[in-house]
Amino acid sequence: NTLGQGMKTVGINPDVLKQENFVAATFQVWAPKPPGKMGLRILEVAPDHGRYINYIRPDSSSWYFNESFYLARDFERDGLGDALRAQCEVCRAFPNLLTWQGATQRFPVPKSSIHVAV
Repeated sequence: NTLGQGMKTVGINPDVLKQENFVAATFQVWAPKPPGKMGLRILEVAPDHGRYINYIRPDSSSWYFNESFYLARDFERDGLGDALRAQCEVCRAFPNLLTWQGATQRFPVPKSSIHVAV
């Protein structure tokens, strides 16, 4: 279609856009529904990019993420650490970038302190 061709011309892949819209819609269904205005903590294991926190974040100000934990082997790869920090800044969440070597190592975050995990 013409719209899809135009998007490709400016460097936007329509298939990726459809996938990200699906992910965002799915996350909104799974998002927590805490009572009142409440700050929550999110944990993302092995992130590829910094966009998931933005997908889950509510449209209203009924709740918000005040802290974000990321577990990865290498935050310097492809500017991952910078992307995660930038998304946290947009969402006004404090970023915690923690090096984690995989399933053989325990999580460096108490699981009981996390409200949402991706």
